[in-house]
Amino acid sequence: MRYKRRYILLRLYDEVNSEEFEEILIKTFCELFGKINFSMSGFKLFHYDNKHKVAIIRFHHNYIDEYRAAIFYLNKNGKKIQARCVLASGTYRRIKERIKSF
Repeated sequence: MRYKRRYILLRLYDEVNSEEFEEILIKTFCELFGKINFSMSGFKLFHYDNKHKVAIIRFHHNYIDEYRAAIFYLNKNGKKIQARCVLASGTYRRIKERIKSF
């Protein structure tokens, strides 16, 4: 069965690199919803831009609420990481158009 994909465009307000951000997001998701749900979600850090402080994540469409919750609870060593969901879309093209406005 082929799953539909969703993309979320995130605006980051704290200094983290791509590896750190991916590790923190995975850890937060697993703490909230478990490793089995994470493995079934099809997560991928699709794009990360340090210059504009923008990240795009891709996952299966059934997990959009879970990823929004995980983004809200992101923290690094007890300090909250500020991130905001700018846009959720089913196509990467729409996300790319929105990035141009940053």
